[in-house]
Amino acid sequence: PRLRADLWTRRLDVVLDVPQPTPPEVMHEPMFADAFCVAASRRRRQLGRDAYLAAGHVAVSSRRQGPAMEDYLLAAQGVERRVVVRCRRYETALAIVAASDLLLTLPRQQVAHRAALPVRLFRSPVPIPPMQLRLYWHRQSDDDPAHRWIRDQVRRALAPRSRGIR
Repeated sequence: PRLRADLWTRRLDVVLDVPQPTPPEVMHEPMFADAFCVAASRRRRQLGRDAYLAAGHVAVSSRRQGPAMEDYLLAAQGVERRVVVRCRRYETALAIVAASDLLLTLPRQQVAHRAALPVRLFRSPVPIPPMQLRLYWHRQSDDDPAHRWIRDQVRRALAPRSRGIR
């Protein structure tokens, strides 16, 4: 409901978010999909399913409470992880992981340009579907030339992210 209202009132021109149910007046298109990986300190040499489930985890979310996006994807498979730290930025979460035994499950693109951090990346030992992001806008703005320009700028900015994703 808030997405529709924010786009209708033009409080927001576009929204980049995970797939969600939308009314017919909210237009959307897929932007990219990103595989999940697990970051751990460089001290960790391997990561299996049992170790993943037994470990403490850092969650990144803009919300103050509740499950993070990957928790929903894990729960759909009957898997629950133990989150012990919550923060809002991947940079902070990666720094915490580098200095601890905690794990961070995150989209691969979030670490692609942060190679300087002393973390080791693993494939997720629990299969997690790729994170999908979609671009949303209100139908009333669909034919507006300025609005089309904004959407094109978002597409161009995200285009490199869609290359090389498996």
